[in-house]
Amino acid sequence: MARMFLIGRDWQSRALVRAQLLEEGVDVEAYESPLAAFNSLSCLVDLPLLILADLSQSPNPEAEIDLLSRWAKLIPSWIILAHTFEVERDLQELQIERILRRPVNVRQLVEEVKRRMDAGSQVPRIRE
Repeated sequence: MARMFLIGRDWQSRALVRAQLLEEGVDVEAYESPLAAFNSLSCLVDLPLLILADLSQSPNPEAEIDLLSRWAKLIPSWIILAHTFEVERDLQELQIERILRRPVNVRQLVEEVKRRMDAGSQVPRIRE
């Protein structure tokens, strides 16, 4: 089964979105930070189909965007930012596929993630 990574510091939001995605049949691994998620990538053969990172509570969103952009070349990546956060560079250049702003409608987000997961059902492999 294809999986996705869900990243966010707010455990309640992370748990709610994860529960909704699991109900929709999406295999979700949840992490508190991009660094924690990427540390687990070294053990995987099949990469996740999508990374969804809520950086709205991040103490350093710029650094976490840099880290995510390194993997965005291999794994489609979406980020959620605080409504007031001003991005100083073009995230499309960093190959971030989608930028969402808080507040996010969870039901709509889950539907969009499910569609994206269905569209990208070919699991990228990190090694043969």
